[in-house]
Amino acid sequence: MSGGPTCGIVYIAFGETYRAEASRSIASVRRHSPGLPAAVIGDVAFEGEPQPDFFVQRPLNLTYGSKMEYLFEGTPFDRTLFLDTDTVLARDVTPIFDLLDGYEFGLRFSGPECDEGLAPRFHPYAHSAALLFSRTPGAREIFAEWKRSYDEALAIYRGGSPHGPSGDRLLAPVIAKSAARVVSLPSHVLWNAVEPEVLFSPPVICHGRLPRSEQHAAVLDAVWRGRKACEPLQRVWLPNIRGLLPSGLRRSDPFLAVSLVLQRMVNAWRVRKRGAR
Repeated sequence: MSGGPTCGIVYIAFGETYRAEASRSIASVRRHSPGLPAAVIGDVAFEGEPQPDFFVQRPLNLTYGSKMEYLFEGTPFDRTLFLDTDTVLARDVTPIFDLLDGYEFGLRFSGPECDEGLAPRFHPYAHSAALLFSRTPGAREIFAEWKRSYDEALAIYRGGSPHGPSGDRLLAPVIAKSAARVVSLPSHVLWNAVEPEVLFSPPVICHGRLPRSEQHAAVLDAVWRGRKACEPLQRVWLPNIRGLLPSGLRRSDPFLAVSLVLQRMVNAWRVRKRGAR
């Protein structure tokens, strides 16, 4: 089952900066998934537009522990896609809820290996910028154990950040011990626009505070337009040039610098062309 009142997107927004980011993200939901409701968990209600469909008031939490504390008990939906506020949609995300027909929890794995004794060393790093979950005992167990682990880490935390330890590094061992059915979200579903990326499909959720991430995603989407999903197509995204490497070009290619200059020129031309419309 997809869409409808049992499925929705949830944000956590404490502070004006994060509320403004959530508004931007909700606007992208209205454009690309107009039938999908959005909810915000926070301490202060929204002002201005666009308004979320639901607001769930909770006490101010200044640590990184708000996800595991508020998400499962605060979501108004049976099937939830949580998004960090620094995300925007580039395509309709509604079909993602079909994954919960066979799984209870979904997230992207990427980044460094777990070399802190918290999980098996080669367990993939857990990204919590997008979390897909249903209201099931398995998902409840993940959030409960994640919170217990975070509370223990917070009690002994000696880091410099006033927000406490990161919750992401604690999520991997929780998932490893959980009996929940967990699905790994592919990289194009949660596209980290601030990192180099090899893409085999156009991005769905853009993560990162690039001011033009939606425009970049639209350029990427155009590459796949009219092509069947089963047809292989690989593109390399480099955030520092805001574009794609030509097909087949390798990092060791002596003409790499020339290609980067050409890509910047193409990007600038596309911007001027859009502005002239």
